[in-house]
Amino acid sequence: MARDWSSLVLLVVGLVLVTSPFWLFADAGEDPHEGERVYAHEAAEIEYSEGVRGYIRADGEIERLDCQYYDSKAGCLFAAHVAQHGPVVVNVTDFYYPYDSGAEYVVVGDSDSEKHFYRRVVERGEGTVSYSLEAVAPETLLADIAVNESDLSPKAARTLDGETVQTHGRPLPDAGEVVRSDDGYYLIYESGGWDADPNTFDAKFYRAVAFLVGLGTLRWQWRGDGPAER
Repeated sequence: MARDWSSLVLLVVGLVLVTSPFWLFADAGEDPHEGERVYAHEAAEIEYSEGVRGYIRADGEIERLDCQYYDSKAGCLFAAHVAQHGPVVVNVTDFYYPYDSGAEYVVVGDSDSEKHFYRRVVERGEGTVSYSLEAVAPETLLADIAVNESDLSPKAARTLDGETVQTHGRPLPDAGEVVRSDDGYYLIYESGGWDADPNTFDAKFYRAVAFLVGLGTLRWQWRGDGPAER
């Protein structure tokens, strides 16, 4: 009887190990490959004040707001010019980058009016295009570009629960999104990045070992029990 039970246990163990490719480290598909870039993402509340002379403070770059760091790109310089000198009217054939580029909202750091946030307004006439900027308050801008938590991917939504979410090979698609919440607005941002450890765990190797051990157990059990029955 004892031999029957031990044989049954070994048979079950062998069968379980042989099926290991289907269940062992089932989530290992999310593990990075050796040398692959790993990105960490978190969510943090955005600080802002109201009114057209208000401010926005966030832990990262907002996806739908251009020129947050007052860079020298042509579109940012052109926006600064329009903010200082008023609308620009150009021939429609000349309306190309940098005039018709970028997000709807833009930051202008040197507008001489302490108004930093603007909405790009492009009006097309007969043969001409008028480009102007309309000053907006931070609360208006955030309310317009924010998405609901239900619009996020499940992985991105975990950042709102205080988790640090990792992606491999490329940043989280939701990075830079402003998320609307009952108590304010949150920004999902990239909080770090590094190359995967050269000793990154390889699930395939361990699955193969488990499969071979299981197969060997079944072969041994079959060869051991066979002669005893004859």
